Amino acid sequence: MPRGGIARVEEVTRCLPEVRDALVSLLSERRIAVPELSGSDDALAHAAPGFSLIATANLRDQGVF
Repeated sequence: MPRGGIARVEEVTRCLPEVRDALVSLLSERRIAVPELSGSDDALAHAAPGFSLIATANLRDQGVF
């Protein structure tokens, strides 16, 4: 993400709701909160230009959450 690379997430329908929420934040705002870094100035990770996120989902699978 900070290098502007490509990330792939498979089976989004099987992710925890918290993970999906983080992915929505990443897609819409191009940044993601890192709880482990809370309290520091770098609590947010920002996507560099060129960063792309590819997420796959099986439409026949209703997921587990």
